[in-house]
Amino acid sequence: MVLFSCSAVARTIDANDQSIKTLSLEELGKIEVTTQNKEPEQVWSTPAAISVLTQEDIRRIGATNIPELIRMLPGVFVGTVNSNQWAVGVRGFTSNFSKSLLVLIDGRSVYTPLFGGVYWHVQDLVIEDIDRIEVIRGPGGTIWGQNAVNGVINIITKKANKTQGVMTSQVAANLERYNGSLRIGGKAGEHFHYRLFGKGFLRDHEIHPDGDNYDEWHMMRAGFRTDYTPNEHDSFTLQGDIYHGTTPRRVGVTDTEDPVSGGDILARFSHDFSKGSNVFVQGYIDRTTRGGIVGGVYQNTFDIDGILKWHANDRNTVLVGAGYRNNPTVFRPHEPGVTFLPTDQNYLLYRTFIQDEIALMPDRLTFTAGMKAEHNPFTGWELQPSGRLLFRASEHQSYWASVSRAVRIPSQLEENFRLTAMLSPTLEFLVGGNKHFESETLLGYEAGYRQLLTSNFYIDVAGYFNQYKRLQGFLPMTLGVDDEVSPPIAAYKILYGNTTEGSTRGIEFAPDWKVNSRWRLNGSYSLLRFNLRARDGYSDPAAIRGYVGSSPLNQFSVQSRIDLWRSFEFDQTLRHVGSLPAQNVPSYTTSDLRMGWHHGSFDISVNGRDLLDNGHKEFGAGDDLVPTLGVRRSIFGKIVWTSKP
Repeated sequence: MVLFSCSAVARTIDANDQSIKTLSLEELGKIEVTTQNKEPEQVWSTPAAISVLTQEDIRRIGATNIPELIRMLPGVFVGTVNSNQWAVGVRGFTSNFSKSLLVLIDGRSVYTPLFGGVYWHVQDLVIEDIDRIEVIRGPGGTIWGQNAVNGVINIITKKANKTQGVMTSQVAANLERYNGSLRIGGKAGEHFHYRLFGKGFLRDHEIHPDGDNYDEWHMMRAGFRTDYTPNEHDSFTLQGDIYHGTTPRRVGVTDTEDPVSGGDILARFSHDFSKGSNVFVQGYIDRTTRGGIVGGVYQNTFDIDGILKWHANDRNTVLVGAGYRNNPTVFRPHEPGVTFLPTDQNYLLYRTFIQDEIALMPDRLTFTAGMKAEHNPFTGWELQPSGRLLFRASEHQSYWASVSRAVRIPSQLEENFRLTAMLSPTLEFLVGGNKHFESETLLGYEAGYRQLLTSNFYIDVAGYFNQYKRLQGFLPMTLGVDDEVSPPIAAYKILYGNTTEGSTRGIEFAPDWKVNSRWRLNGSYSLLRFNLRARDGYSDPAAIRGYVGSSPLNQFSVQSRIDLWRSFEFDQTLRHVGSLPAQNVPSYTTSDLRMGWHHGSFDISVNGRDLLDNGHKEFGAGDDLVPTLGVRRSIFGKIVWTSKP
């Protein structure tokens, strides 16, 4: 059995190049990445732990959703909760909402300030339209701001001129009952290109110990993208999409089908000046509507961001930027005792940053210093500085080190949520937010090494030590007065609090070996260790157990890709994940297979996922009411046809 992992290295030539399949590792080391500095740069010049999934990586993985695409990358853990929920973590702190990660689609943040995290099930794109996925492991707050604590995931779609003609993708299987996409691309003249797309799917349930298969679901999506490049200095992009579906879930002993819908529209303009300087402006509007048994959520986002890159002299490249975000949110309770106070909230965020890249020794030694300042309505101004050093020992060998501070600001859940029950006419029980909840902070120390050891073997190693303060937990129950209601009432209170602190450390190892012109192996190994404790004056062992026991301390993956004769392909993946004691999940090993035929306009494949057993658990601390679900073996066929423009 041939093995290896989709842990792709960051690279730097045009990622739209369709000949990427035949590139050497040296050439793959030249695909541009933009997430670290919001500017294109080579991986050799990136002083951060970065991984990239290219178009070819994405096609050969064969996954049908974003979480399953990124689960093979070093330092990244993805656990399937049920058919429509995933828990995602980078360097620990895994949770259903991925609260310590910043997730972006074409630079648009999909982080929700209401619950503090990401609704992964609605981040559904036409897989064939994704150009690449860049993952920064470690703090990215200086550039990206709030909540880029443990990592940044940036999903970048293709430009419209790379999606000309017609494309249709059809998937059918036991788990993926149906998953279909249609895209049409065209142009008006030589400078204006567009695409229109639609997608829909119906996904079956996972394994249910109690036989209650509540989590089958469906969703539909449609959208567009236009790119206008009147000359070599200017470009303008306008894109948007809408979606609608249902997300079944279980609340206590009740199964519900929650309607979810939304849409967004984004505009982006860039202008290149002489000598490599440029200006970039982006704005977007995003709307999300979610129903549910306990309440409905109506959330809007208005965001604008501007960046100026200035080559001050031969040694200094300066980035300056500023932005504004407004998140008006309305919660309409459907059940007594569950609400936010106030129910109508307006979340305003102001931000500015500056960064200077200093060439201490041109083309050899670079130091980058930066500072982000953000103002939020809960904790006021937050500062996120960083310093990064890069040494290019040779063209294909580099060392880097960094020190960064990152902040996760409170969510509206941690500040304003209320779950109450009346114990008597004059006494209530309250679980909820805390107006004194503070931002969680990270001070991270990182170092890494990259080298192309031979023309066919590449290695990427990163290590880190992170210090955390004011981590979220729950305060001990107290008897006091609930003065947020009128008239005030006596209450037993359990409130969110900053109860925990400590550190994590780890190492990530990602080799890539091109055995010959037809066979490529790559893999990853991630080691994680926790040292958490209660803050002085607090005691919250449940929070510590939850943090430590919800992320694997060891995991590795290996993937083999073989190009057979006559355009046939054979790909195999092996993945091992350590146990998750807090989630009642033992360690497991699983494997995926793909047999494909890629020729001309057709890409036809048969895919098997989680093949080593009938089913296994990946995430979700089960109990008698909501048992942990199992991930079942699935086999599906996929046909993609693309016309020539």
